[in-house]
Amino acid sequence: MKKVTVFGSSKCEPGDNDYNSAYRMGQLLGESGFSVATGGYQGSMEAVSKGASEYGVEVTGCTTPNLFLDREGGNQYINNEIKSTNLSNRIGDLVGYSNIIIVLPGTIGTLTELLVAWNQEFIKECNEIESTHTIYLHEEFWKPIIEEMSDDLSLPTSHLNYFSDENDLVDKIEN
Repeated sequence: MKKVTVFGSSKCEPGDNDYNSAYRMGQLLGESGFSVATGGYQGSMEAVSKGASEYGVEVTGCTTPNLFLDREGGNQYINNEIKSTNLSNRIGDLVGYSNIIIVLPGTIGTLTELLVAWNQEFIKECNEIESTHTIYLHEEFWKPIIEEMSDDLSLPTSHLNYFSDENDLVDKIEN
């Protein structure tokens, strides 16, 4: 089974460009036969879940009831819920779901998820262990941030790949 994990903002709403883009991405992933995993809540997580669910693929939401007390369960489009006990486990569960990580525009939570996945791949490289994840970042949003961080912190960017839009992303992960 083909699987992807998608990280993104909980802040965008239906009708926003980021929401619409995430929804279209979910559709394209589902149409291509990819099951998806997200954080399971609202925003781009909901949008990706909604789009993918239209194609009958597994849509996993990794929720954290003990952390997000104001959220009851995952969004209505998930058909598989993983309940994590804390944020570290949630991120670990999401990274462990697939070997393809997609990072949409987001805030500090999305940045944290990206940094964990990126750091895991960097540690593997340092220990001469084969990489297990391919990380794709929304270019317009993330490239300036990553370039600034990597310059200031001397971070390797060889583990990061960029995509310009939903079609570009699906073309890259399919090939």
